[in-house]
Amino acid sequence: MEGTYNVYEASLRCGVEKVLLCSTMGVYGDSVKADDDRVATVTEDLPSLPGDFYGLTKKLCEEMGEFHSRRHGIQTIAYRLGMFVPDPFVQYGFRLLKGGVDDRDAAQAFLLGLENKSITFDSFNIMADVPFSKEEFRTFSKEPVAFMESRFPGVSDLVGRHGREIGELLQMWGFTYWSIDKAKEWLGYRPVHNFCEFYTALQEGNEAYYPYANYPWWGI
Repeated sequence: MEGTYNVYEASLRCGVEKVLLCSTMGVYGDSVKADDDRVATVTEDLPSLPGDFYGLTKKLCEEMGEFHSRRHGIQTIAYRLGMFVPDPFVQYGFRLLKGGVDDRDAAQAFLLGLENKSITFDSFNIMADVPFSKEEFRTFSKEPVAFMESRFPGVSDLVGRHGREIGELLQMWGFTYWSIDKAKEWLGYRPVHNFCEFYTALQEGNEAYYPYANYPWWGI
């Protein structure tokens, strides 16, 4: 929060007209509620009800951005970023179904923000594009393994070759549908590193598709 404050103070002194703010999917927190089908849908219309201190600091940074936009005319775009910290290759791919984002697509969103001149202040979900509709996501939540095999034949075996169990992977991160419709409409955001592309790389044995596939932190 102090760092964000200093960025805005420096912007005022130096005549900077735009700030691109790293927020987080964690600002939603307690507003993410599953329905009777165990599925939660997250759009930017949900209130920010952070469930931890980290999410709270990001919410307050967004409020700081809104204040400086309103009072001082500093255009601010807040990015509610999905998960893009380094992960093992297979886990990286499956998180793209549930709020993950490839860091190259996160970079795309920031470049689009640099070009945008119409947004005064707003917040956007930045995640991968889920390869099925919200209605299909409900079917996916009920029979995840069968659904994935019907859409991506052989995926269970491919995952098994990497020493992982697909059922376990599909249960990770719950069943939350993260909408990026607003970012598509207002920023022109079009993520290109989604689960479908990961699946192709998995079929081809192309772990180099993911730059952090052999990141040393993970011992792989």
